[in-house]
Amino acid sequence: MEPENMESKTCNYCFGEGKVPEDGFDGEIITCPVGNGTGSILVNKDFVPHVKCDGAGKIRLKTPFGKQCVLCPDCNGTGWYAPPGF
Repeated sequence: MEPENMESKTCNYCFGEGKVPEDGFDGEIITCPVGNGTGSILVNKDFVPHVKCDGAGKIRLKTPFGKQCVLCPDCNGTGWYAPPGF
């Protein structure tokens, strides 16, 4: 049973699949670190999509080894955050 102020949402980081490429593109397939492989997350009903990662829960980086996707450090990969004044 979900807490009253929470609702289940599809995990934006893995698009509900429960698995993601390790580097965000075409690396080894691993269990999604955000929803722990469930494909869903619990989100506070008052939270809004995170602007920095555009609600995706990940940001793209250019590294010396090529492009890489990493968990958004502000929302911990959920894609949601508390609105100002919350």
